[in-house]
Amino acid sequence: MSDEMLYDPAIIGQLVSELRENFGLLVSAGTDMAEAKTRIEGAWSANALGGFQAAYQSWRTEYDGGDGSEGSLHTLNKIAQLVEDALGRALGADQKIGDGFGAF
Repeated sequence: MSDEMLYDPAIIGQLVSELRENFGLLVSAGTDMAEAKTRIEGAWSANALGGFQAAYQSWRTEYDGGDGSEGSLHTLNKIAQLVEDALGRALGADQKIGDGFGAF
């Protein structure tokens, strides 16, 4: 059994692309939800809005912390950035090791 760490930059790059794409889809869904909220608030009476607004705020807190600072949206973006950063560090380390053999 080997203790070496192997990675495939192409696969990791594809993962980063997919994470970024899903982030964009999630942002778009959030925009759609905000637009639907505005339409619903305009169509429903004040008495009917209480439950909807509570449900919307609960969703919004899970989605982006209510102010964009946390929640699922923030987590997905952070994961994509961490994967991308890790790939950059791995490629940089590979380059330094490869440069060390340049004299041979």
